[in-house]
Amino acid sequence: MNKAASCDNRAAFFVACLNRGSAIRDFSGESMENEHNKLYPEDQAKVDAFLKQGYNNVERKPYRPFKLLGILLIMVSTISAGALVLAWMSGIH
Repeated sequence: MNKAASCDNRAAFFVACLNRGSAIRDFSGESMENEHNKLYPEDQAKVDAFLKQGYNNVERKPYRPFKLLGILLIMVSTISAGALVLAWMSGIH
């Protein structure tokens, strides 16, 4: 396999991954898919086989928005308190 052919296959794979699951839409909400966004059946089969391998599947912890909010609140409060202490120590406040 020559280098140019492998680059073409990689490019087709990444284009397929980017377009997977969501159609490109214009401002009116209509789909803008055309024949240029479609893959040849053999290339689509390669992409499907790769995606079924599950290489990038990762078990993740559930998203905890209140934990994130708490961490941000603690950080902002600490930085604000530090700034007030520095201002008080330098005589500005």
